[in-house]
Amino acid sequence: MTASIKGFVVITVMLLLSLGSVKLFAQPLKTPYTQAQYLALIAEYVDKAINIYDGKFAYSYTTHDMLENETITRRVDPSRPFLMSDRIVSVNGAPPSTERIKKHERLMQRRQRRRLEADRSLVNEEREREGTEKERFLAMLVPESLKLINQKDNLHTLEFRGMEDDRKKIYENLIGTLVLDTKDGYIKELHVRVREPFSPFIFMRINAGYFALRFELNESGLAVQTNATWELDGHILYIRDLDRKETITWFDITPLSVPD
Repeated sequence: MTASIKGFVVITVMLLLSLGSVKLFAQPLKTPYTQAQYLALIAEYVDKAINIYDGKFAYSYTTHDMLENETITRRVDPSRPFLMSDRIVSVNGAPPSTERIKKHERLMQRRQRRRLEADRSLVNEEREREGTEKERFLAMLVPESLKLINQKDNLHTLEFRGMEDDRKKIYENLIGTLVLDTKDGYIKELHVRVREPFSPFIFMRINAGYFALRFELNESGLAVQTNATWELDGHILYIRDLDRKETITWFDITPLSVPD
């Protein structure tokens, strides 16, 4: 996983653990489940979700950058040699230019160097210590923070918080929501927002942020991500702009034949 994608996933997971933008009702809701029961459902549904980044799936995705007014479609196939495993299919609906392809090839070469360097470090041991992304998600979830804020038929919207000891400065400024479909048994949506402006690191300022990730059931009855919305307003030293406003759509998700 590239540094940019890994950073995106880390921020996403951190945001997801504090999601929420749904207003509270004036009257308290009659909760059909206890906190413990909701936790059990979340654990069950998280286990049911497909992680397309685990090397067992090929997939395509389109990113529409509304700030740059650019739409890029890429195909990722981990079964191919690394330098050919991630390729640009189109830019704004047209084949990528030679210059764009060369730029992408240089990026892949840098990713490969970092990958080799990581293999010679303690990164793999650290990953084993932290566990899988699903395990980490459940570990970060603060059980007592769960509360029902909306229910419409089988859709239960929960507000919750998350925390990690080494990222308290970030987590304490995030809040979010989780939408459960109790009929079909899966996580339908995850939403995240920054509660108020904060500085996660020295010289970095996050003014606002929002992330939404949506899932649907595939033909096997497993939850798979379909699209996301990602917005960020921030800067580093007032010099480097961190602003982002993107939509992402995943499609053609295909299982690979991977040895045990």
